[in-house]
Amino acid sequence: GPFQFPEKFMPLMITNAMESKRLPVYGDGQQQRDWIHVEDHCRALDAVLRRGRAGEVYNIGVGTPRANLEVLRLLLKLVGKEGGNDESLIEYVKDRPGHDRRYALHCGKISSELGWKPAESFEQGIRKTVEWYQTNPTWVEHVRGGGYRDYYDRHYVRRDETFS
Repeated sequence: GPFQFPEKFMPLMITNAMESKRLPVYGDGQQQRDWIHVEDHCRALDAVLRRGRAGEVYNIGVGTPRANLEVLRLLLKLVGKEGGNDESLIEYVKDRPGHDRRYALHCGKISSELGWKPAESFEQGIRKTVEWYQTNPTWVEHVRGGGYRDYYDRHYVRRDETFS
C-alpha cells in the first residue's frame, strides 16, 4: 500500500520500473511472501483489538504466498512495461546471507474466531498500490532523498564492496 519505505520490495520495484531503472532481485527471485494490502492488515488489527481474546495469538495473512519474481512481473505489467514480459530491467543480485526462502503462516484462526478476511484481492491491492505511487511522485521524491540515496547506493550499487 501507500507510504511504505522505498527500500522495501513493492515501492522499490514500482518506482524503479516507473523510471526505467534496474530492478534488483535477490538470488533467483523465487523467495515467497504472503502479500497483504495495508488496509486489510489494519482491518485485521482492528478485529483483533475489538474481538480478540486476551493472550491469544492471531496470525494476519491471506494464505497465498507468491514468489517475488511473479509479483515483479505483475508490477511491470501494471506500470506499463511491455505487458510484464520485458525483463530487461531485472538485475539478479547476490542473495542476502540468511535470506528466508519463504514467509508463510497459518492464518485460519483470525478468520474462524474473529470473522476477519481480506477485503482486497491481491490483484486489486497491488493495482491500488501502483496507482498510488504513480499519483504521488512528490512524496516519493521527498522520501528517497538524502539518507535513503546513501542506503540505496551501499545496498544495491556498491553491494559487493559494502558486504565483502
